[in-house]
Amino acid sequence: LLGVCRGKIVYTKMASLGQVSALPIRLSGRYEGSFAYYTIRDRLPVIITKVVDNVCRSKAQFQHLGNEALDDIKAIAGALSLLRNHLQTDKPITLIDDGGDDVDIWNNQLNSKCNRGFTPSWFTSSWLYVECYMYRRITSAFLLSKHYKNYDWFGEQKRESLTQSMPAISSLSKFTLKKIQEYNLEDVSSARRDLLMFFQVSLWGNRCDLSISSGQDNSQTTDPLSSLHELHSYIISDHQEELWTTLRGFAETGTPAGRFDFVLDNAGFELFTDLCLAEYLLACGYTTEIHLHLKTHPWFVSDTTPADLRWTLDELSRQDVAEIRDLAGRWKTRLQDGSFVLREHKFWTTGHDFAQMNIICPDLYQDLSQSEFIIVKGDLNYRKGLGDRKWSHSLQFDQSLCGFLPSTLCFLRTLKCDLVTGLKPGQSERLSLDGDSWMVTGQYAVLQLAKQ
Repeated sequence: LLGVCRGKIVYTKMASLGQVSALPIRLSGRYEGSFAYYTIRDRLPVIITKVVDNVCRSKAQFQHLGNEALDDIKAIAGALSLLRNHLQTDKPITLIDDGGDDVDIWNNQLNSKCNRGFTPSWFTSSWLYVECYMYRRITSAFLLSKHYKNYDWFGEQKRESLTQSMPAISSLSKFTLKKIQEYNLEDVSSARRDLLMFFQVSLWGNRCDLSISSGQDNSQTTDPLSSLHELHSYIISDHQEELWTTLRGFAETGTPAGRFDFVLDNAGFELFTDLCLAEYLLACGYTTEIHLHLKTHPWFVSDTTPADLRWTLDELSRQDVAEIRDLAGRWKTRLQDGSFVLREHKFWTTGHDFAQMNIICPDLYQDLSQSEFIIVKGDLNYRKGLGDRKWSHSLQFDQSLCGFLPSTLCFLRTLKCDLVTGLKPGQSERLSLDGDSWMVTGQYAVLQLAKQ
């Protein structure tokens, strides 16, 4: 079993993975003073409180429903207050019973832990598992209501994040259309520069994450293009040359590659940067079809749902800037002609890491295996990709994926937790000279490729 025995890390043999001979322990709140510990102790209760405040302030929106809406609000607030109490007092994790189509996945995972003689609780189980469980239990409180089943408890904040980023969106819209018009693969230097700029904009767009700020405003208020050069030195694991070589190979055949996939992260400005990257890839002939993977319900405060994407396109269509409207129109057309395909799957909102996908949801793994190239966005997806384990920072990146490789993967992530691999020997030690905060503030980033 993985765990700690008398203060020492315990490893388990995993030779069958063909990647590493042993797996390190998972990050957990059991390690007092760790980032996981402070997240569970301090940040997660604040998020629950904000959800309670939000639903209580929604009375006006549902006042036409009278006492039924008030009863829903009371029930949701009561369930979430109890959830917060259980978290803060380290109560055991309990089964979910709300009729959701993922209940079996969640309960089987809990039963599996209990069958191994371990009773999971908030501070003793793995951080990834309990944080995902918290968001699923928030969803449960709404699913058990009568009128709030489809209510997005941080929808207002996500919408504000987009509208407050409009100056940056305007600049990026003009840049995107200009670069599409100028594209010429025969001008190799310019094609390389422009393609990598779109990847960098998408990468740094990941800073706009409401979950790391506990729901506080985290919009993009400055021109994202003006700072790319100075931000380059903050990409501490940078596979851009491998990325260019891979994608150039697709374009140079004269026939665009098959399907690409985006595993999306945050709504708001980050989603806009992702769509600009997707548009550039399509318009310049790198691919003909992009599948956009979204969350089935509100998740980690600002993750993108289908409703978020539709609202975003409608909001962009109403802007005064012609270039913003132009892109919104293009993207609506792409949804109609199939060059954009929206995909949802319950696996993305479970507590399992990606190495378990082929066992828990083999249909999703097989579907991703049909893709030529998968772009994976954000901190949570990175954590799931690496199993949220205490890897050596200098371990080769693809080895830390524990065999998860349905296709060539490109991870774009700004660091918001103490987990990273693929660094050069001694690099993390130099970064840590001023403390360990470099891993958790979003100041640094990785752009990492794992080729199939």
